Amino acid sequence: MEIKIAIPDFEDVRALVRLTQSLDYDIQLVSGKYEVDAKSIMSIFTLDLNQPVLLKAKGKDDPKLLQALSPYIVD
Repeated sequence: MEIKIAIPDFEDVRALVRLTQSLDYDIQLVSGKYEVDAKSIMSIFTLDLNQPVLLKAKGKDDPKLLQALSPYIVD
């Protein structure tokens, strides 16, 4: 599953990390040529968060993840 999301501030990043850490499959964030672990707050802050990033979940479509990400999803 791949979804474009915007995580503009620290609280959004913290909420995303809490969510991703609660799931038992790999989740990556991609910005340009960089791909980082979405379960690592330090890794996420290496990305340019002024632009939307691509979230890649290595698993089936998870309704819990989709619902939790709904405020961050961009077109």
